[in-house]
Amino acid sequence: YYSSWIVDTVSLHPSIGMMATNWTVPTAPESRGPVPGMSSVYLFNGLETGTGHGGTSKGILQPVLSYGKSGCILNPLAGWRFTAFYVTGSGRAYCGKVIEVEEGDALQGRMTKSGDSWTIEADAGGKGVSSHTV
Repeated sequence: YYSSWIVDTVSLHPSIGMMATNWTVPTAPESRGPVPGMSSVYLFNGLETGTGHGGTSKGILQPVLSYGKSGCILNPLAGWRFTAFYVTGSGRAYCGKVIEVEEGDALQGRMTKSGDSWTIEADAGGKGVSSHTV
């Protein structure tokens, strides 16, 4: 199910309890891919079980900045959106609310563990917070 990552790292530390990343919404992609309006860009920090390669992951927690269609955003096909995702190893996406964001907006993506649950948050400041708990 998963495509290849451009950048990734592996940690075998069993006690990760929180991960956060700050970033700024970039300009829209210049290329829309081989089929106009049908390609997507996903930018995210994430935590997943297993190695994440070759379908070995049981799931991934990820606040996602996306451009175009995704498992949680079917329309419109253009524009940046910020959403809290949990995607199972079989590819089923569970999502928080979709927040429309614009070039230059400051964002924070967080994943926080509390007890046996994880909360994924896509924080777009004054535009709102998308969250999902697993």
